Amino acid sequence: MSRIGIIGSGGKIGYEIVRTLSRYAPEHELKCGYRSNRKEDGNNWVRTDVDDPDDIRNFMEGCDLVINSAGPSEKLSLKVMDAALQSGVSLIDVGHSGCYGEVRSLRDGQQMIYGCGAVPGLIGIIPRRLSEDLDHMFSMNVNISLREDLTFTAARDLVTASELPDGKGAGIRAKTENIPLIGDEVYRYQFTDEESDAVDKLVGVRTSSWYMVRDTDDYEKLFAGTYADKDEMARTLCHLYRISMEGRDDHLKFVIETEGMKDDRPVTMTAYMHGISGSVVSARTASAVAMALLDGCIDETVPVRAALLKDPDIVWEYALKVEAFDVFEIYPNSLDEMTSEESGEI
Repeated sequence: MSRIGIIGSGGKIGYEIVRTLSRYAPEHELKCGYRSNRKEDGNNWVRTDVDDPDDIRNFMEGCDLVINSAGPSEKLSLKVMDAALQSGVSLIDVGHSGCYGEVRSLRDGQQMIYGCGAVPGLIGIIPRRLSEDLDHMFSMNVNISLREDLTFTAARDLVTASELPDGKGAGIRAKTENIPLIGDEVYRYQFTDEESDAVDKLVGVRTSSWYMVRDTDDYEKLFAGTYADKDEMARTLCHLYRISMEGRDDHLKFVIETEGMKDDRPVTMTAYMHGISGSVVSARTASAVAMALLDGCIDETVPVRAALLKDPDIVWEYALKVEAFDVFEIYPNSLDEMTSEESGEI
């Protein structure tokens, strides 16, 4: 039995991690670090101030592995990482931060995996799996539809990770589109981040497009504004999400279209994944990484993103075990072909 410490257990993602590990890895003891929202669920709950390095180190005492779900990552990941380096404990971070790229060595047996959520994280693992079925991948079209009431922490990480402009007024103009498996009259906004660029290189794709898909034109409104800093932009993003969520259910959908060659034949595939919500998929992805690490299935000697692990199939296998998503299908069609078929139905 191992002891897993979970920082941020009182939050949406943190408590879903607690619930997931309690159900799928009951052999492990859980130590739940929280600032507020303590739960009476039989686990060991410890009040932890993530702004206090000493408090973080004290929390890590006796843990074999720590999962950090507190954020924003840009503000807190460095503090948690430094505490883990001093304590020698292995660390999984749901978030993403440039601080991990500065670490060149870890203690013997220590591992650090970050970006262990839905986006970034699982969204980068799926294209790598799809590329295994092709000899060459020519193009890739990635669509992410997230419908959920964002917390400030989630919004702040999204603003940072996706390199969204802050205070520059991007002037992006979106038009409605019909995207099979996502919906009619939706808006697509192209983005790029460090993970999408790295995944493109790993799968060897010639051309790619990565999109955030929204039911409303709220991103256009977001980009049209100017902001004093990323915090103000994140607060605006939270407000826009709350408005767009009214009367709608949560979901997270990935639709990934690929074209390539297999055995000298052209191949087109469209993968579809549906999850309950972004926070649930993120929590279950982080739990999957934790279980794989404790089972000795991950071997990394420096900090690495979950999507860039040497063997991402391991995370995928554990993600299936914890039911990170409720639907995953692969269709032998392009999105255009699906649109044509739908338009011809009576």
